[in-house]
Amino acid sequence: DARRLERAPVDRRARADLDILADRDVAQMRHLDLSAALEANRELALLFRRLATLRTDAPVFNDLDELRWRGPTPEFESLAQRLNAPALWDRARRAVSP
Repeated sequence: DARRLERAPVDRRARADLDILADRDVAQMRHLDLSAALEANRELALLFRRLATLRTDAPVFNDLDELRWRGPTPEFESLAQRLNAPALWDRARRAVSP
């Protein structure tokens, strides 16, 4: 028990050694917990690793004009309706109009 160790008459060097050992045990337990969680959710872990990986071979755009926002598309209106968020569509339309 950590409280009993704190009260025990132990020299400072020995106490520091005990603290280091306790920290290692905690770190190892965390490592084992993480390892078990990753193994239990292996497919999700691999998916998230794939999503977090920057790809240099992905097609992007040819020039900056392709990135210009030209206002909401009809697909966006449909999405706003499916999300039951008509204010989203209205806000997007107002962003185009001065």
